[in-house]
Amino acid sequence: MAAHTPVIPVNRSGYQAIMAVQLAHVKTPAERIFAKQKALSWPPWKEARMGIDAERGNEGMRSRTMQVLSQMIEAGYALSSWDDVAAILAGWDTDGTPTIQTRSLARPQKSLEPGTKESKVISTIWASRIRATRTLREAWACFLSYEARCAFPSEPVYHAMARKLIYRMEESDDINTKNGPLPGDGFEVYPEPSSARDVTYVPTEPPTLEELLERMILQGVLPGVDFIALLVRFSPDFSTGLRYIAAFLSPKQTKAVSTLYIGDLEGENLATLKAMKPSLFDSIIAFFCTNSQLPCPGHRFRKVDLFPILMQRPSQLLVDTSTFFFDEDALRKGNGNGHPQILSHAVELLLARRPRRVTAWIPLLKALASPRGPSEERLVKPHVHWYFAWYEVSEVIHWMQELGLEPGMEGFIVLCQIFAQAVGVGIQSIGAAEESLYLAHRMKRQNDKLHVNIAPDFESFVYQGIRALKSYFDRLVLPIHPVLVENQSSSSDTGESSKDSPELPELPESIVPDMIQVPTPAALHTFVRALGTAEDHDGILNLLEWMSRYASEIAEAADQKRGGRKMLRRTLTAMRVYLEDLNALKMPVREPEPAASGKATLDSYYHTGEQGDDITETRPIFTDGRVEEAYDIIESTAVWGSWPSDDEVRAYVARKVTDDNRGECGPSPHTTSSDRLQLSNDICVFQHPPKYNSSNNSYKMPPRGAIVFSILRPTRSTSASSSFSRATTYFQIRPNSTAATSEATGSTINVQQVPAPGSGYVRVLLLNRPKARNAISKELLNALRFQVDAISAEQGNGPTRALVLASNADSAFCAGADLKERKGMSKEETNAFLAKLRGTLSRLEALPIPTISAISSVALGGGLELALSTQLRVFGSTSTVGLPETRIAIIPGAGGTYRLPKLIGLSRARDLILTGRKVTGAEAYFLGICDRLVEITPEEEKQEGVARNKVLHEGVKLALDICEGGPLAIKAALQAVNQYEKGEEAENAAYDTVVETEDRLEALLAFAEKRKPVYRGR
Repeated sequence: MAAHTPVIPVNRSGYQAIMAVQLAHVKTPAERIFAKQKALSWPPWKEARMGIDAERGNEGMRSRTMQVLSQMIEAGYALSSWDDVAAILAGWDTDGTPTIQTRSLARPQKSLEPGTKESKVISTIWASRIRATRTLREAWACFLSYEARCAFPSEPVYHAMARKLIYRMEESDDINTKNGPLPGDGFEVYPEPSSARDVTYVPTEPPTLEELLERMILQGVLPGVDFIALLVRFSPDFSTGLRYIAAFLSPKQTKAVSTLYIGDLEGENLATLKAMKPSLFDSIIAFFCTNSQLPCPGHRFRKVDLFPILMQRPSQLLVDTSTFFFDEDALRKGNGNGHPQILSHAVELLLARRPRRVTAWIPLLKALASPRGPSEERLVKPHVHWYFAWYEVSEVIHWMQELGLEPGMEGFIVLCQIFAQAVGVGIQSIGAAEESLYLAHRMKRQNDKLHVNIAPDFESFVYQGIRALKSYFDRLVLPIHPVLVENQSSSSDTGESSKDSPELPELPESIVPDMIQVPTPAALHTFVRALGTAEDHDGILNLLEWMSRYASEIAEAADQKRGGRKMLRRTLTAMRVYLEDLNALKMPVREPEPAASGKATLDSYYHTGEQGDDITETRPIFTDGRVEEAYDIIESTAVWGSWPSDDEVRAYVARKVTDDNRGECGPSPHTTSSDRLQLSNDICVFQHPPKYNSSNNSYKMPPRGAIVFSILRPTRSTSASSSFSRATTYFQIRPNSTAATSEATGSTINVQQVPAPGSGYVRVLLLNRPKARNAISKELLNALRFQVDAISAEQGNGPTRALVLASNADSAFCAGADLKERKGMSKEETNAFLAKLRGTLSRLEALPIPTISAISSVALGGGLELALSTQLRVFGSTSTVGLPETRIAIIPGAGGTYRLPKLIGLSRARDLILTGRKVTGAEAYFLGICDRLVEITPEEEKQEGVARNKVLHEGVKLALDICEGGPLAIKAALQAVNQYEKGEEAENAAYDTVVETEDRLEALLAFAEKRKPVYRGR
């Protein structure tokens, strides 16, 4: 301020304001060094523990707060009571002895202004002395000194001592302060020194919290509002918390917070609730939410009490008017039991007051993410809980956003944990996931006040969840969220051109910070677990790249948390576990090499290059490009250390086994292939929608498909001469154990997915009615319509990048309509079937993504019409196609008469339709019916599945080649080509949609950097 022109004068209030800000800051590096040199005895003078410590100066001895205080004294201001309190918290007592520099929010200056009662001033100073201690015995010695010197008991002193008792740490807790927090950085009370020489002597042992409260009451001191809030929030059990509420709150407040109401809270009780101090209300909500998972023997649970948000608001139901105090067992000290309506009551109180503070809502989010209700009653199946919890938390977040609140990192952690658990349920049992979603749909229909949108199936749930988590993370950390940029570009509705909107990369760095807030290691770890459970490997790699860009900021934030660096390292280990799909079966127990052998222990998951004498020069050769890129990122980020070792992976996997056995944080990253229900390393095999049986209100889930479609990722060598080519990609189809039963159980379409370059996947639909030669029945048509509608709902912006239609039978791609089934149809049923078939093929033709048919055998009538509805066709030389309807006295009725002429010309189409003749794959390629022809040798034709797989591989390869381009560009190109009759107008309109995209900027940047672009569809 002195350097400012003109000079800005600072008065006492200004100095005190600066000191208040400095008290809230973390310690500087010099202050941390001085804090580590303090003796373990009291007072904590500087102690030279090593020779170098004796040579150190006194840097950090005077904290920034003390420096400002010295400047204020030099300016001629005398010390006030508030300054004494600030000095004690800054590390120096009024008698010149050191204390523990304690990070804190300073009291308002007016609370100790001149004229304040002397008793209040003295008690405030002594309370600060208790706060500026490290251990419980140090705090208790200070408390006893206060009692010996002051004749009057004081609530602030008891409050400070009670806080020390509540935040007491056990000796077994991790107290490593090398990089982590130091005493005074948080509320934690550290264990006593191990040496008796350093232990603080006190005439009596420190009391328990109950003993301290009894002592306070006997002396006629009642706790203040903040003290009551502290006691209620950290009550050891439900009965103790109720006793605190009954003893220390006013009768009106007790009635307002403990009455179980009929209808909405209103009148005097509502006024009392709104007049309550925010900190007290928040603590009461936290108390209720914390105890909502306790057992309730003797009580009858209702489903609405377990899921009060999704199923129905409590106020919409009639309940007996009573209070928590009505149950004598709930008041029995130490019974450890709760009440079945605790959670629903907390929701009711929050909806009544609608606090505009995040701290009031976070306990509810955490309670919703915890298992609810007694396991022995089985009111709700365990797997249903996680899907209900996801939508309940989403609904609460919607309420918060209506109030202008953001749940922050704590809310993000809750969402990630629930999502990982829910996806784990689907991986273990697709039927359980579909059942849960169906029940959620029922709850949505019964409660019209819900704002959440329920996913139609497990696949959509995973896609929507991943998208929500990524958007939420961006909103938390990015200074300008992509949605804001989109809103700017959509200003064309107001007459402004979107081209005039500023692009994100061009914003000056001085306008906004790099990050709004630095994510905690715990948030990053739960995010990685959520992405890994959903097998979003590209998402993990993108997160790793972003973390590397801000590695120093993230590491600095990790140092402020207990165990932060350890959790950050665990996050990197989790990334390796999920990217490589490592599990306990793949982790061999490795014997240590003898020291004399001179051989290094190599990573058991990679091929290694040539080894020299220096083992540090060895580098793994990866078979997965993603893992190699992750390796390079971690190795090039110095603050992270080296690539996570095998031992770290083993420890992480073992830890997750324990966590999963306890039901924590989602499924294990090391589940075996059988546990994943034949989920391959690269393919998510999703099931058909559940079949609901109205007669018994139960689910009948069809089994998984007859094959698992797997892809071996491209091999990328680390040598300079190596190249990355699509030619190194191979596909392999193998039968699984359900092949013999799939047809009998009615699985008419097998749905599989192949990861696409960059993001998303290619969806593969395999028609599976081999006994009927894949003839189109009602069941098959319904399954096909469901898949087409699901892709159409994505509007080209979802995870499905391309669609491939093929057969799961060698005999035929599709033999047309099921004539056996058609015989039993009435005229009305036939017309309805044809209308649905035509509509399905029209929707298939209109999909905004590339669609491909892969045909290796027969496709006649409706089978060829199905293939004509796709944009591209891959035929085998053994295929036979045609429209023979005129031979059975009808004509093509599902688009053949107008799609075929549009494709090959009127004259050739007239020939095929009128004669009804069949053509082979070679002639079809000559006529232009197919776009790719796969040569099948006679030997391959004789082998079961070889021709079919070969054509399917070519179809998937074509889809992957297309997906190498930008997703938005492919969508725009399809739009322009489909409207080719409009000529330049259609092309210009489509071009305008891609010219301002992030993908285009990425392409230009990749060209300049001579690398392969990574498109994100933005």
